Amino acid sequence: MDDLSVDDFISKLKDNTLILQNKDVLLDRLKNNESAYGILIIMNGVKMLNDKNLFDEGAAIVVSRKTELGKFPVWEKEYKNFIRENNIKE
Repeated sequence: MDDLSVDDFISKLKDNTLILQNKDVLLDRLKNNESAYGILIIMNGVKMLNDKNLFDEGAAIVVSRKTELGKFPVWEKEYKNFIRENNIKE
């Protein structure tokens, strides 16, 4: 599945339990994703799952990839919005 479709997939599936049983797959995608911008889209889907621990783990991965997100102005802007909107400490 394309990274840019993850949040849409989660919203349409409407089976958080099934997805949360495989949350290690989402975390792995966040860690090893080729596109840093894609991790922000994945995090939109993670947020829909309403699992605080998973979201916190994912947010930590996003913060760890901050340098990559600063490579392009649009990515950096989206990163800053994500951090601000979710009250994440860097």
